[in-house]
Amino acid sequence: MTKEELLKELRRCILCGGCKIECPTYLFGARESLGPRGRLRILYRILTEELRPSQAASDRIFSCLLCGACSGQCSVGVDMERVLVEGRRLLTDYDDRRRIYRRVLPFMLRRRGFSSSVVRLSRFFLFPLLRRKGLEVLELPPGTEQFSRGGVYPPPDPMTRKGRVILYGGCAPRFFQPHLIYSLIRVCNISGYEVVIPEGEACCGSPLIALGGLSEAEAMMRKNMKVFERFEHDSIVTLCPTCALTLRERYRSIWGKGLPVQDSVEFLRDVIKPEGNIGVKGYYHDPCHARYGLGVYKEPRDLLRRLSIEVVGEPGDCCGLPLMLSGPDWGIREGLFKKKRAEVDSSGAGMIITACPGCMYQLSGLFGDDRVYHLIEMVEEAILGAGEEEK
Repeated sequence: MTKEELLKELRRCILCGGCKIECPTYLFGARESLGPRGRLRILYRILTEELRPSQAASDRIFSCLLCGACSGQCSVGVDMERVLVEGRRLLTDYDDRRRIYRRVLPFMLRRRGFSSSVVRLSRFFLFPLLRRKGLEVLELPPGTEQFSRGGVYPPPDPMTRKGRVILYGGCAPRFFQPHLIYSLIRVCNISGYEVVIPEGEACCGSPLIALGGLSEAEAMMRKNMKVFERFEHDSIVTLCPTCALTLRERYRSIWGKGLPVQDSVEFLRDVIKPEGNIGVKGYYHDPCHARYGLGVYKEPRDLLRRLSIEVVGEPGDCCGLPLMLSGPDWGIREGLFKKKRAEVDSSGAGMIITACPGCMYQLSGLFGDDRVYHLIEMVEEAILGAGEEEK
């Protein structure tokens, strides 16, 4: 997007303020510059040279979680996320706070297997060092390379084969949460689908896009297009809605061509017919990119009810994971966490279910690993349990 195109998009904003209605950073940050309209005005004034680029301006632009809550509220259809991503790209020279991320992340995401090994070997001394420097670091489990070379997983009985699913593994499931991939493979196999995990996939590029690193993300986009376009398939599925949104929608928006990727919930809704036998109360946390970006809201709740899981509680806001890139906190993190704890506690749910590996990390930090599950684990439990009952 050129400067002129960006200005044209910014001028479409009529300053109505409707975009602030569901914005979590505006709700908890309590100031105009931490809401969508305020960020658009900051960018506009920088581009028209009424305001000088600065670290303070960059911090406001990076305070956006890119959750997508504002996009559906804009009465004139301003492409909020694209505008803010382009703004981040333009402000990189004035943003020292995230410079280390821009240097380290491209290297790590190009060499994910090596990086997961580094995490496995050095997380006990490297992570405390990064935290002392004021950087937010996830408490990741030991890395693994179980699926680094891909693989083909056919159903037990070839005569029951209904189709082929190509799995986009992503970074977290492929290298840190392989149990989620095993769950998806078992569910697909039992339902008659062969699962193919391609060798050579790249990170979807979402973390780099969030940093404004579009040139580095474009290289990953081209690699993924080349890898996945060579396969015949019935569906390309991912366990991460952020990956689905990036591969399908962001690629198309930024570079003009995307991959027809389904989030696992979208795939399960259309293909898998689980019947209920679990019988518990569960709080469902909506991943932002599923709810706002992919429009997936009703589907997971329908699936959980078919598993005899009573969905309780309000949908709530973002889990807060993207705040690791935002820099200053402004009280947003505390506000989000406090509200999420209150929502879960008041629901009376024993378990917390989501469909995003990143949300699982964040929610596990709040509530403990033993209470947080991916939806695919619930489906696997129901299907395998039903099979045991039949025996």
